[in-house]
Amino acid sequence: MTRILDVARMHTIAWLGQLAWPWGIMALSLGVNYIVCAIVAAASISQVFPFALGMGVTRRTFYLATRCRSCS
Repeated sequence: MTRILDVARMHTIAWLGQLAWPWGIMALSLGVNYIVCAIVAAASISQVFPFALGMGVTRRTFYLATRCRSCS
């Protein structure tokens, strides 16, 4: 039983590298994904939307064509 506890104790020494790094990388990738999606949406609304209205596209059609597929 003491060998098992010794091995378990040895594995918990580097808990930062085993737990914190994967969770941190996942949080960072999700944050970057959210920021990129927000930038693309802002550019689409501020630059493409007025052009689409000038071409005769309705607001509903523009929304359905440019909505974020991962958010719905």
